[in-house]
Amino acid sequence: MKKILILLLLPVFIQCSKEPVQPGNSNPTDTTKNPTDTTKNPILEKKCYLNKTIYSSNKSSFVYERDDQNRTVKSIFITDGINSGYNLYYYNGTELVKVENYNKAGEHISHSTLTRTGSDILVSSFTKMNNEFKENTRYRYEFDNNKYKKLIAWSLNHTSGNMDQISTSMYEYSANKLTITQFDKDNKLFMTAFYTFDNKKNALLNIPSIIPQLSENNYTQVIYKDKDGKETYNNAVSYTYNENNYPLTATSGGNTTTYEYSCK
Repeated sequence: MKKILILLLLPVFIQCSKEPVQPGNSNPTDTTKNPTDTTKNPILEKKCYLNKTIYSSNKSSFVYERDDQNRTVKSIFITDGINSGYNLYYYNGTELVKVENYNKAGEHISHSTLTRTGSDILVSSFTKMNNEFKENTRYRYEFDNNKYKKLIAWSLNHTSGNMDQISTSMYEYSANKLTITQFDKDNKLFMTAFYTFDNKKNALLNIPSIIPQLSENNYTQVIYKDKDGKETYNNAVSYTYNENNYPLTATSGGNTTTYEYSCK
């Protein structure tokens, strides 16, 4: 079974799958550099909109374009100075409802739709197969007080053509920590993830995402354990921040992600 959590739940290092986050074993260190301590003067803080995300490991970046309502309408993936593809964002008012994915040739290759029912969110992803778009993954997110409560995942069975349920994940928040317990299609324990967050603003807070953010804050460490309790993944992240408490850099496993904003 695919490790759904690895694909979905890395809010700080969300990027093209060509650049995986390298695991680290050191404890996270808060390397905050705040010329002005705005935590004592919240009225001075500005809302920051991400313009660009730069990844050191493969010298790639995402550039974000916004409309006059500050809604992100396009993100461009650049490698070695070349446009390698882009995403287009569609809204119903202020709510994101669809993201279309295009390759470097400008061909529409996939898209995802988002439907809200009360506090729940249904996300369906479609991939082009034999010149038509077919749903290949589906996720239903359940929330409680704007926090994750439950996630059910389905995947296309290419033999039957049906969408088969493949996993269920349960979420438990406590202070700045989050525990996610994932079960397989037979409701047997598959893996557990443990997150620790800082008290600063998520770099992607104002970037629309089909996959909701786990937290308004940034994770400083994530640990995965398999069904037997054996650690399979350990990643620690250290940050520097701007005067508005958004990350300027995130460093993990020798790789650094740099964030550039417009703050208003």
